[in-house]
Amino acid sequence: MTKIIAIGSPHGDDRFGWVLLQRLVAAGVPAGLELTALDRPGPGLLQQLSPERPTLLVDAVDAGLPPGQLLWLTPDQLPSVAASTGDSHGIGLLDSLQLATALGKPLPPLQLLLCQLQQVQPMAELSPAIEAALEPACAQVEQWLTANNRSTE
Repeated sequence: MTKIIAIGSPHGDDRFGWVLLQRLVAAGVPAGLELTALDRPGPGLLQQLSPERPTLLVDAVDAGLPPGQLLWLTPDQLPSVAASTGDSHGIGLLDSLQLATALGKPLPPLQLLLCQLQQVQPMAELSPAIEAALEPACAQVEQWLTANNRSTE
């Protein structure tokens, strides 16, 4: 059983993960897939992770890339990106995952899908570049689900 966790806020491009989940639901969610949307969870993210459930974390970041660029990372690759990010969540993904390690909390097999944001204006809609990234992101998530479900059968 797999899980997708979308991390975001109601501000502009930070809604990327939430909108991606909405599109996946509209396309039909495969059996055994759990979808969760979190609003800037900080260390609360750890409560959502189960060691036995392969998990995809989806978030928008500011890594100095062109708006809408998608990044697929493992948790081990996150520090190199996090060093250049402006995190909009206070305690971000890297901090939360490092906290889990420090506490000895086992993590699930994790993959991260990050999208370079353009703006996080309060209550704004997605910018055109982020809107355009949603279709390829959904296709890539579907490929991840296919590959992941094969590996867990």
